[in-house]
Amino acid sequence: MNSISRLLQIAAISIATLPAAQAQICVTKQVACFSGGTNCGTFGTNAFGVSSTAQNPAFCYMITVTNCGSTALTNVSVADDRYGDLTADLPCVAGSLAPGDGCSFTFTAAISGATNSLTLVTNTVFAAGQSAADGQSTTASAQAIATVVPASMSCVKQYTLDGGPLTNNVVIDDPNPHTVVWYVTLNNTGLANFENLKVDDIGTGCTSPFPFRFDAGASMTFAICTNASFTCGSGLTNTVTATATSFSYVPSQPAPSIPLCNLTLEGNNIGVTNQSTAVILCCDTPPSITCPDNITTNAAPNQSSQIVTFAPTVTDSCGFSTTFGCTPPSGSSFASGATTVTCSVTNAAGNTASCSFTVTVKESADLLISKSANRGTVKPGQTISYTITVNNLGPTIAKNVIVNDPTPQGTVFLSATNKNGHIITAPPVGSAGTVNWNLGNLGAQVTSFNNLTVTVLVRGNANIVNTATVTSDTPDPNLANNSATITTRRTTK
Repeated sequence: MNSISRLLQIAAISIATLPAAQAQICVTKQVACFSGGTNCGTFGTNAFGVSSTAQNPAFCYMITVTNCGSTALTNVSVADDRYGDLTADLPCVAGSLAPGDGCSFTFTAAISGATNSLTLVTNTVFAAGQSAADGQSTTASAQAIATVVPASMSCVKQYTLDGGPLTNNVVIDDPNPHTVVWYVTLNNTGLANFENLKVDDIGTGCTSPFPFRFDAGASMTFAICTNASFTCGSGLTNTVTATATSFSYVPSQPAPSIPLCNLTLEGNNIGVTNQSTAVILCCDTPPSITCPDNITTNAAPNQSSQIVTFAPTVTDSCGFSTTFGCTPPSGSSFASGATTVTCSVTNAAGNTASCSFTVTVKESADLLISKSANRGTVKPGQTISYTITVNNLGPTIAKNVIVNDPTPQGTVFLSATNKNGHIITAPPVGSAGTVNWNLGNLGAQVTSFNNLTVTVLVRGNANIVNTATVTSDTPDPNLANNSATITTRRTTK
């Protein structure tokens, strides 16, 4: 073999043993506090934010995709398990991504937290691509953690009067000066430290704002100000307001505290506020309550009750707030008959007054009775059939309705019917007497049809007069239509 051939053989072996181009994609995900506008804090793999009962913190996320291999990549895709497909938000991955090239995408998101515990949101971004040279696939993923820390507090306003015990509701009934010392009890009921807790006391003639740090779980009671010569005029309502707008968190002792993200997605500062009120009352006169006059009303149609509304008149000469109620309350359904309503009022000093009145619900049913006969003249031995119609004109149910119809003079009973099958009492057939129809309860606008047949006995010139009446246990406002009479002429042949 000559030297030239040997050199060519060595070169071919060298080329065959060179390492193949590697496809590799890299992705990072970082999180930071949202600082408002287009600004973000320092990015890292963890960030902590604070939440209140009405506000949630906003975070910035930054996703960076890089071709960290030695060959160009195509078909690059980026997706987040919380925020979905982000490929279109990274323009550098469109088409071919050259080795060493890359780009980032930053966005903001609000994360809600639990009320009494930490909320850790761990989400993952995934990147994938293929070698432009041989189609080799490559993937990568990265995570970032956002932690939401709840912040909450309670405060209680109290005072001492002339060195007495703590209270929040005393009645002063003299014009003498008194020493009032106002106290505040604060409780940090959340998991976040307050870095700038501020207490404002308004209404006592002294306001004492002083921001201070107040750690999670802490509780304290302190005097905020003093009225050395308070004289009672119209009373005093005093409200204290505690507010915090800067927060921190200690993940574990003895680690230092971490400032918490405290802006919402709209750029508003997250704050925690609580208020408490204490009252000094300067009068001991009971309140006054006046009930309405006794109420009388009709029952509702086809009912034995009625809904009745009313309102007592309440006044308080001391100017105190009052609460009142009635038993049964206004708007209740009152049964027929008389019901006593008792109303009472209590003012802020604990003094009470009461009154009472009567609600009477009346039932009434206007019963109308009418009758007709099947013939206008009659001979001895013939029969007359009467149709007796009872109509309840309302407005309520007529209870225990009874129709009473004596057989006319000169006739005897033959038969009686009722289309609804109600109870009928009558004399024996062929005898004179009274027929009664017991119709039971008859609803408003309901009609009952009843029939009576009698036999005429003797000749004569006297007409046959038949009168039927209707009665009920329910009061009837119009008794004039409770009877009906019909006359049939009797022939002599």
